[in-house]
Amino acid sequence: MSYQQLIANLGIGYAHPGGSDTTKKWTEELDISAFSHILEVGCGIGETAKQLTRLTNAPITAIDHDEQMIHMAKTNTHHYPQIMIKQADVHQLPYADQSFDFIIAESVLSFTNTSQSMKELARLIIPQGTMVFVEMTASDTLTDADKQLIEDFYDIPSLHTYEEWASIFRQHDCTIQHFEYLDKQLKGEWLQKNENFQWDEDAFETLRTHQIINATYHDQLAAGLYVVKPSEGAT
Repeated sequence: MSYQQLIANLGIGYAHPGGSDTTKKWTEELDISAFSHILEVGCGIGETAKQLTRLTNAPITAIDHDEQMIHMAKTNTHHYPQIMIKQADVHQLPYADQSFDFIIAESVLSFTNTSQSMKELARLIIPQGTMVFVEMTASDTLTDADKQLIEDFYDIPSLHTYEEWASIFRQHDCTIQHFEYLDKQLKGEWLQKNENFQWDEDAFETLRTHQIINATYHDQLAAGLYVVKPSEGAT
C-alpha cells in the first residue's frame, strides 16, 4: 500500500506537516477576511476549508483528485454552504484565468508535476493574489540515493530544496514573499477517521516506513511554509 493510499483510506483530517497547528499558523499570519475567492488544492476530507469558514464569508472552492477523499469531504462539509467540493486534477483545472485571489495547497505540489501544476495555479491567481504552500523541502546534503529512496516511497516526481522551489516559482513569474521552516510533528489529527478501514500488515508496514524515514532524515527533510505572490503583484 502506498503512503498516499494509506492517507486516503484512513481519512486523515490534517495529514500535512504540523497538522492543524500549521494551518492555524498561516491563517493567523494572513488576513483571510481580505480574500474574496478562495481555492484549496488537495482538500482531503475538508478540514482546512472548514477552518477557513471561521475567518471569512468568501466562497471556498476545495478540490481533490481522489474520489474517496471527495466523498468524505462532501460529507464532512455538508453543513457549510460556502464550501464547494469538486473532484479535479491540479494539472488541468476547470476554471477561468484569474478566478481566485487566494490559493492554498498543503503538502500537494511535491506529489505533482510541478511544471504543470504551478502553470495552472499561476494562471488562476489574480496579479495581486496570494498563494500558500506547505511543502517538503530537502537539504542539499541529501545524497542522490537518499533522495531516490524518499521519492520512491512517497511516489513524488522530485524532491526539491528551497532554492529549487524558488526557481520553480520564478519560472511561473511568482516570488516567495515569506518562508519559514515548520514543526513537522503531527499532533492528534493522525487518527483513524474512517471507521471502516481495516488495518493489515501492509498498512502497518507503510506507516512504519513513513516513521522511519522521518526519523532517519529528520534534519535533512524539512517542511517549509511558502507565501508566494505573482511577481507583478509583489511588493
